[in-house]
Amino acid sequence: MTIRRVVPDIRTDDLDGSRRFYGLLGFVEDKAVVIKGPVMDAYMGVPGIEADHVTLVLRGVAPRLEVQLLRYRHPEPLADPNIERLEKVGFNHVRFVVDDIEAEMARLRAQGIAMRNEPGTTCLRLMIRLRIWTLSRRSQE
Repeated sequence: MTIRRVVPDIRTDDLDGSRRFYGLLGFVEDKAVVIKGPVMDAYMGVPGIEADHVTLVLRGVAPRLEVQLLRYRHPEPLADPNIERLEKVGFNHVRFVVDDIEAEMARLRAQGIAMRNEPGTTCLRLMIRLRIWTLSRRSQE
């Protein structure tokens, strides 16, 4: 098996804020649809699902880089009181490797994006974990 790309599918309750956040990283909307019906119920394993599904892409890069956003209309999303705790089991961050981390941090901070930590070195690359905008806004209050 050869994996050609990985596409994160991120749940959000703030679709406009998520679009704005990923837009600051250079992503543009490629497609936006509402998913629902028996086929999606079975595929997602969520009976009665109705959700906005937005595909964002970075233009002009190969292989294709995309992020998919999903905002549930039905059922009500399950709350996770530990969503920001990095020691919990499961997905907890997305890494973006850039040429100039300090410049990107300054640019994002100027747009009101909060940093979770300062950059460190890992595998000889500078990386930073951003507070993922797609987290429930309620969990950030």
